[in-house]
Amino acid sequence: MSKLVQIFTAATAALITVFCISILSQVQAQTSLEPTEEIRLPGTFLITDLAFDSDGNMFVADPVDDNVKFYDPTGELVTTIGRQGEGPGEFDHPARIDLSPNEELLTVMDRQPRVSFFHTDGEFSHSFALPLHQATVFGRTSFLSDSLVVVARTLEDRDIFESKKLHTFTVKGDSVNAFYPFTETHREYGAYSDGMARAFVDEDRDRLYAVQPGEYSVSVFSRDGDALDILKPDPLPAHFQGITSPMPQGAGQSNERHVWGNSFDRVEQVAPANDTLLVVEIRKLDEELEYGYGHHRLDFLHRSTGQLVHSLRVDPIRGILILHARNERLYLAGPTPEEPVGIVQVYPVEALLAVDHLVLE
Repeated sequence: MSKLVQIFTAATAALITVFCISILSQVQAQTSLEPTEEIRLPGTFLITDLAFDSDGNMFVADPVDDNVKFYDPTGELVTTIGRQGEGPGEFDHPARIDLSPNEELLTVMDRQPRVSFFHTDGEFSHSFALPLHQATVFGRTSFLSDSLVVVARTLEDRDIFESKKLHTFTVKGDSVNAFYPFTETHREYGAYSDGMARAFVDEDRDRLYAVQPGEYSVSVFSRDGDALDILKPDPLPAHFQGITSPMPQGAGQSNERHVWGNSFDRVEQVAPANDTLLVVEIRKLDEELEYGYGHHRLDFLHRSTGQLVHSLRVDPIRGILILHARNERLYLAGPTPEEPVGIVQVYPVEALLAVDHLVLE
């Protein structure tokens, strides 16, 4: 082999090596993103919802301890709110919380058919019963103003369509209005799915966003319940697997319906990512796993058009994945099975838009 050939061969090998290293570094950059902050919450067994005040203090719903924990911005426990039971100020698996705009009241929903209110120092204020039947899954409540709340709940009722309306109440429990959050084409899917409970009120308190079960879309309503828009990526993302078979017929929540309900991907949550983007959580179907779901996807949609701006995969599945966004940062919360410490990981939205795979440790 001539010296010129040897030099060419060596140079080619070096270029290939540099190219491979470059590709590997790009893959690593796409699949590895460290949170800018990781908040450990000692004493929290399971996080099902978060709320923040303007100082960065955190309210955390913990259904295992049947209370709401109040942490300062560093993650130090300040106090606990409520306790297990069925009386005033007591909980049965608190799941959804929200803080009033003036930060004077905290609202809590659990498995009991009522809405409870607390002062932010932990003192119980009052509660009002929901004029509905026994709940089968958790619902959600959000403040429309300091004096109005909207309640989303999935209930067991003979007229299941009526029981799944969004209801607006005063904080004292007076009914203001109610409206059905699904389009007509989704009424059949809505009869089974609990997707309507995955709704939120925007920062200006004048828009409600509710995910549609059975297909990938987000309905937008005014605070009065008027339908304003339907946001839907077009074309649908290639990673989304929607309904491929009709819902089994028959009364009640049959096992066949549960199997059917686990046969497609679920659009689980929608939350604001920033002023222009929504972030949508999808639980992905994986038929090889016992419970049917393998990982999450986070899709970022343009808030006014529904255009898919970015998508990333989130591994591993950590039971309940809680989305919360504030100040251009996304908070991902999940349980730690080894110890009673809840983990909240904080990621800048801009950084998430630059990766396609996020591994939660």
